[in-house]
Amino acid sequence: MSRPTNVGILGERWYGELEPLTFAEELYDYPLLRWVGALGEMIEPLSALVSQDEGGRPGWSALFDPDRCPAALLPWLGQLRGVRLTAGITQTQQRDEIRNPAPDVRGTPQALIAAGKKHLTGTKYLNLTELVSADYNQALVTTRTAETPDAAQTLRDLVSQQRVGLKLVHVVTSVTLIDELVDTIDAQAGTIDAL
Repeated sequence: MSRPTNVGILGERWYGELEPLTFAEELYDYPLLRWVGALGEMIEPLSALVSQDEGGRPGWSALFDPDRCPAALLPWLGQLRGVRLTAGITQTQQRDEIRNPAPDVRGTPQALIAAGKKHLTGTKYLNLTELVSADYNQALVTTRTAETPDAAQTLRDLVSQQRVGLKLVHVVTSVTLIDELVDTIDAQAGTIDAL
């Protein structure tokens, strides 16, 4: 039986280091060589990356740099930096999300507003009204019908920033709700007819 030749650089290196165990390899069609070749093939791209220094920087530093990290490893780098990458975005957008992570403000009104506007269009109108009492903690988020192409996606974005104990209500409407007017009415010097 002929010796396999497509076992890769790492496979050949490891096989050479296991020479005492290779005494009867040709009798059984080189099972050890095939095995270490398969193991080496899995990490060969990573090995090639970390072994190539670039511009005075060690090769492994590319794994931690959003600009130089291979596209396939961007989710890993995002996870390492505490960033959950948005599904379906481009490679450039992934690199931007990793490079400029959102501040650790999950559950705050600012985080809900920023998350809710992510997939809106047009003016990205979003109104957040927090309704707090002794019995409940609720947030009403209102978006406009014409600017909300996918209400389910907007709700998923909002839920990604929802804090524990907050009841979140998302309403998509083309009219202004009375609850949206609370802050506006309180700020007016005149009467409700002036609105």
